[in-house]
Amino acid sequence: MCENGTRGFEHNPLASFLFPGIILLLVLGVMPTIIAISLIRYVHWGLGERLNLYPDRYWAWTFSLYTGFALIIWIMAQVYWIQDVSIIHLVYFAWGVGIQVVTLLPGVQRIYSK
Repeated sequence: MCENGTRGFEHNPLASFLFPGIILLLVLGVMPTIIAISLIRYVHWGLGERLNLYPDRYWAWTFSLYTGFALIIWIMAQVYWIQDVSIIHLVYFAWGVGIQVVTLLPGVQRIYSK
């Protein structure tokens, strides 16, 4: 434990949590909301199409994979930085893997194929 009573933050390479918080809000807050709406309503997004690594799939399907990877990477980096694992880390890691699994289900892939 640190002298101020916080646990695990002595390994934190950041002086402030503002920038990571903004990234977290955008990448794992706003973007998944946009992706979910797009998966339901089939919204066209030019930038999304250009960043789509799977041109035979709808861009939001690909971005759901990106979101799963982003969540897994975020949690792994957080665990590395704080040098501790709690149940919430395991829950969010499993959530990221779950996003990947559901996205890669053959039926889901069929729905979002072009």
